[in-house]
Amino acid sequence: MRKVNKNSVNTKSTMKNSFPKRHNSKNIRSTRNKTNKKNSVEENLDLKNRLREAEETLEAIKSGTVDALVVSAPEGEQVYTLKGAEYPYRVFFETMNEGGVVISTDGIILACNKNFEEMIGYTVVSICGNSFHELIPFNVSEKINNFIENINKDRNTKNEISYFPQSQDFRGESLLLGLAGKKIPVQLALNSVYEYDNVYLCVVVTDLTEQKKVEEKLQKSNEELEVKVQERVSELEESKIELESKNEKIQALNNELISREKLLEMLLDSTRLSSSETEVLRNFCSHTVNILSVYTGTATAAMICEYQGGKLQVQTIAGTNIENNFDAIKYSPPADSLSYFAIKQNKTVYISDTSLHPEMAIMKLPGQVSFQSVLCTPIKKAGKAVGTLSVYSQQKHEWSHQQLSLIEWLADQCCHIIETMQLQKSLSQAKNEAEAANKAKSIFLANMSHEIRTPLVAIIGYSELLNRIDFAENERKKYTETIIRNGMQLTAIINDVLDYSKIESGSISINLKKFSILQFLNDIKQTILSRSDKQGIDIDISISATLPDEITSDETKLKQILSNLASNAMKFTPNINGEIKIEVELVRKFLIFTVTDNGMGIEAKEQKKIFEPFIQADASISTRFGGTGLGLALSRTFAQALGGDLFLKESVVGKGSSFVLRLPTKETHLNTAPGLPGEKNIFDLGRDYQQLKNSLKGIRVLLAEDTEDNILLIKEILLSCDATVDVATNGEEAVEKALAQNYDVILMDIRMPVMDGIVATRILRAKGYSGLIFAFTAHAFEEERRIFYAAGCDNHISKPINIAKLVDILSLSKKNC
Repeated sequence: MRKVNKNSVNTKSTMKNSFPKRHNSKNIRSTRNKTNKKNSVEENLDLKNRLREAEETLEAIKSGTVDALVVSAPEGEQVYTLKGAEYPYRVFFETMNEGGVVISTDGIILACNKNFEEMIGYTVVSICGNSFHELIPFNVSEKINNFIENINKDRNTKNEISYFPQSQDFRGESLLLGLAGKKIPVQLALNSVYEYDNVYLCVVVTDLTEQKKVEEKLQKSNEELEVKVQERVSELEESKIELESKNEKIQALNNELISREKLLEMLLDSTRLSSSETEVLRNFCSHTVNILSVYTGTATAAMICEYQGGKLQVQTIAGTNIENNFDAIKYSPPADSLSYFAIKQNKTVYISDTSLHPEMAIMKLPGQVSFQSVLCTPIKKAGKAVGTLSVYSQQKHEWSHQQLSLIEWLADQCCHIIETMQLQKSLSQAKNEAEAANKAKSIFLANMSHEIRTPLVAIIGYSELLNRIDFAENERKKYTETIIRNGMQLTAIINDVLDYSKIESGSISINLKKFSILQFLNDIKQTILSRSDKQGIDIDISISATLPDEITSDETKLKQILSNLASNAMKFTPNINGEIKIEVELVRKFLIFTVTDNGMGIEAKEQKKIFEPFIQADASISTRFGGTGLGLALSRTFAQALGGDLFLKESVVGKGSSFVLRLPTKETHLNTAPGLPGEKNIFDLGRDYQQLKNSLKGIRVLLAEDTEDNILLIKEILLSCDATVDVATNGEEAVEKALAQNYDVILMDIRMPVMDGIVATRILRAKGYSGLIFAFTAHAFEEERRIFYAAGCDNHISKPINIAKLVDILSLSKKNC
């Protein structure tokens, strides 16, 4: 420790900070003595000695050999540790985030911290002693010099040198010159520090590099955003212009739509007020002329043509000076006219000045002399031209796009109006037909109720009488025959209804096969004669000798037709002097059956209705004569299905009627069903049980039936004819018995519990059963019969049964076995 006596320090002692080289810095006590003026040599020598001591002390402080100062003073010696005084300030100086620099008033760098050293890239050794002005731009250097001058002026105004004035501040951004000419954006903050007559400048240097990058990035983003904003603004401006344009178009379209709605309402009003299609179209033409006159300032006439079969036909014409009374059929566009050209092109065509196109034929409308401008547009339905709408003007006219659009729209409305009228006409016609059909069906149902209940009265009534009273044999037989006859009548009614239901569903089928026409006619003759004898009507049947031996047809349906015609003839012929004539002849390979009666006849206005279903010529006929009103409708349908026809030849009220059935003799390609092997039509109810007895002797029959009443009935019939009968009440039992024993015939009911007849038949055939199986069921439709045959059945017997027919079929089967 170096000691400084009090004689070397005559003034106040204080501490100041100095910033020598980094790593060798020491806190030095600097003292300055204010010397007294002495005139003696000794005093000068003493001053030199003290000066030398002071220089030595300063050198010792610089070299680091002095750690503290001992200052002698009147109050005693004071020890100042230089490191202790320096430490807090140096820690703060070194650890501050910004760069720190201490410079003199002439700009010399006295000290700097590490942040500043790293900032500019120079070492502290190379930094200290250099001018700070060399690191900064000239304009900033000028500002710092002005700052220093202001400090000095302020300092010179102070009376006491020891006075420390308040530091003045300088702030501003600048560029700091670093290593290799690197320019560093910084912010400078200068503060002045006074120590007696010395002034130092403390410079805080803040690196703005990252901030500038952020600012540049932000600026770039702002610029990009500005560009995008400008682009978006431009787009919005363009969109605004486009939207305004669209709005104008929309407004124009809206105005046009409003106008067209008004026009359409006016056109529809005209159709509502019209009573006929011709009047509607004429009103449409008139309104078309008025509309075009208002909206286009032209048009004096309009014409609508229908295009059908490659030809145009005028439907109506209207306009100024057009004759009101004219026959549109007389007027048709020429083949080389604009109307045909529009049809050919399938688009709107027009001539603005007809004088420039003399080659194009212009139609002369009634009441007009000539036209200067003509337009024609197709009336389209589903894109196909079905007519034309033509507009005529006596003035030359250039048709605009908007006007063309309006006329094409009018053509579309014309098509809609025509379709609406046709639809209304169809609906009205359909309504009338439906009402007529409903009325006819109501009458038919009433008749059917009467027709069904009438035989039921006899069946139920006579059955109850036979059950309660013991009649003599002849009376019992009479009543039984009545029951059977009414049962057959009821069956015929039901068959008619079923047949017609098949016709309506489109499922009618024809069973073609060859048969003897002479034998067929003989059977018909016997049936008709048996009935006519009971009514007292004379029957004259004439058969031509030129008839072929056999024909190919549906024997059942042919018999149904002829039986119906004969039945009708007998029904409407009086019992007194009644006469029916049936003629059969061959004319050019066609069989002609003519049935003539001398009955009540049919009025001319009713003759067209007699072949319609559910309808009779007079509603009172069903009350007087009965019938369903289906006979003639079914007969004609069957005749046409057989390749022929049935028609009324003539009829005179009070004198009778004549019907003709015309059938081809050669085989025709029709929708056929498999023939019924061994099936015979037997209607002779005269045979009794005595005649049938022993006819089935030796035949073993398996009856598969689940209804007890039917079992008792069929079993009794078969046993009375000496057949052997076993019974199975379901299909499964029938299979077991058939496989266990041999039967000549199985009568297989179709609808049975456990297993039905179809499944049972298939199982038996699959197991090799080869005996006869007859479908024995109330299912009688052709498609159902096909199912029976496909399952393996050999024949079909329908319910209700005809005893003689059942016995004959079984007997025939016995002979064929």
